[in-house]
Amino acid sequence: MEHAGSTETRVEDIADALQQRIADEFEFGAKLPSESELSERYGISRATVREVLKILSGRGLIELGRGRRGTVTRPTSQVLGIQLGALVRRDPQRLIELAQIRDFLDEFVAQRAAEQSSPSASHAVDSARSALGRMRDAASGDALGVANGEFHAALIDAAGSEVLSFLLDGIESALVSTQRSAYGGRLVRDESTVDSLAVHEQLFDAVAAGKPDDARTAAREHARLVRAGLRQRVAALLGIR
Repeated sequence: MEHAGSTETRVEDIADALQQRIADEFEFGAKLPSESELSERYGISRATVREVLKILSGRGLIELGRGRRGTVTRPTSQVLGIQLGALVRRDPQRLIELAQIRDFLDEFVAQRAAEQSSPSASHAVDSARSALGRMRDAASGDALGVANGEFHAALIDAAGSEVLSFLLDGIESALVSTQRSAYGGRLVRDESTVDSLAVHEQLFDAVAAGKPDDARTAAREHARLVRAGLRQRVAALLGIR
């Protein structure tokens, strides 16, 4: 008689195998083979096939519909954010590590944005300029925070990298959601107090002038200020002086 644990392991193994097959053989939006075809291929019952498909759906790889074959979905940063959030939840030190990774990627974004010269990149730089203006004119912390987010989103667009956008959206989602759920929002990044408008202006000027080295330097200074603020809040939360 097969134990429950070994059955669960078998289902996970098949889910991993099908996940690899999806990555190798299927385009986004493609339909998976039918339950009967998958049952025959992997030598399992259709009930087990459904368990496998539920796992892949939970991983955000496929979309399931009643009476329909699974559809391969495009990866979303939301799924990445959930997974990263589970990894760092309730550990402030891991949050700092994830924030550091975000900072390194922001630096690369600044470099790439300064190197781009396509019409879409120019349009994104114009959006960053507008967001910077809203940051200068912000009448409240909330308004400043919204404009700040729009500024950085525009720089990511200017960088012209879908991979960078995907990674940064997932990381930022994990940072914000984890801090709010695990720490009651006490660690959420607040650039109105730890950052300065001057750094954003330096960053924008370097990107708009097409100076990658200066853009990286400004992004590095921006990251230093933000990270210092996060460390201070972590220390306060843990009672460290």
